[in-house]
Amino acid sequence: MSHLPKLHQYTIRLRCSVPGYKGVEQGQVDLDVANWGEFINLSGQTPDIEAIATIIETFPETGARQDAEITRVCKPGTSELAQAVVRESGTGVRHGIQLHTHMALTFTANTEAKRKDPMAMIADLAERLPSICANLGTFRVTAVPMSDHEISAVVRRAYDPRPVVEAEVESSLRSGEMYVDWLDAGPMTAEETKNTYFHEGAASRTWVINAPPSGARNERILKALLEGHGDVLRKRVTLIHRPMSPADAVNAVESGYAYAVGERNAQRGIGSVRADLKVKAADRTRVEVGNGAGATAVSLIVTASASMQAQLDIQADTIESLVAGCSTKVRPAWRYQAATFLSGVGVYLQDHATTAKTLQA
Repeated sequence: MSHLPKLHQYTIRLRCSVPGYKGVEQGQVDLDVANWGEFINLSGQTPDIEAIATIIETFPETGARQDAEITRVCKPGTSELAQAVVRESGTGVRHGIQLHTHMALTFTANTEAKRKDPMAMIADLAERLPSICANLGTFRVTAVPMSDHEISAVVRRAYDPRPVVEAEVESSLRSGEMYVDWLDAGPMTAEETKNTYFHEGAASRTWVINAPPSGARNERILKALLEGHGDVLRKRVTLIHRPMSPADAVNAVESGYAYAVGERNAQRGIGSVRADLKVKAADRTRVEVGNGAGATAVSLIVTASASMQAQLDIQADTIESLVAGCSTKVRPAWRYQAATFLSGVGVYLQDHATTAKTLQA
């Protein structure tokens, strides 16, 4: 858990194991999607929750997990021939892409007692944490709370993506031993330009969502962006939900419906047809919220990292192509690369005065 005393915010990090959907019947997929929506809806009914960030990272396979498994299997006293076969089977197998998923849930101490005594807030979150993990389990996600040294190791890997660091972080996450403390998790040196963030010998570029997905949407709309890609080996996609309370949800959808109606009345010709579609969508949302559905503000952050800026420029075209395939639009976080990079790691920055309006949306 991380704590921002000035804002009275507490962030819980969960390491998640997400199942695949190959061979899964569509009925089970629909049920998982419905349970995910219900999880967000129930979170919005808790007045102290600020944001739910889901982080999906992809990076090259280092072979550390394979070496650890070979060491575990080849125990002393077993057949030397069997050990030789096992070790030989792993020789030269160092390709592939790993996919890791984390969740960061940010809460705010909303009572005077919890603001004065952090332990009161921590005790309250400790009581609620098992139910949060159980709710995630309803759509087949296994969530385990991360310790402080696990959080610092994951943050360090984001800032220093060298293979040797990735291997050491993997070893630390398996063994439970501390790799780096929080004071050393960030970059030793960093430099920010208009559209690039240089850190620890690496270069990263971060994009933020510019328009929601258009057209028909289903549960696979972000699949191409989330899965590993051979041309973008180190990539991080962060989906941020800010659940609204029931009262705020009603006000938001009513305002959206009024805006859509006003836009339709102000347009003519072909533009009016598009406005009619917006009005129908806004009206449908209003009806669903009236029937008890929740509403949430959503943001998307995409970060790509490379060892050199030349490689990053090539990867940028691939990222924009993947995003276009998801029927959405993104743009670089101009002049806010460092802050947006940190937001993508899962550190909630919405309430910081120095962040851009796009990060506060």
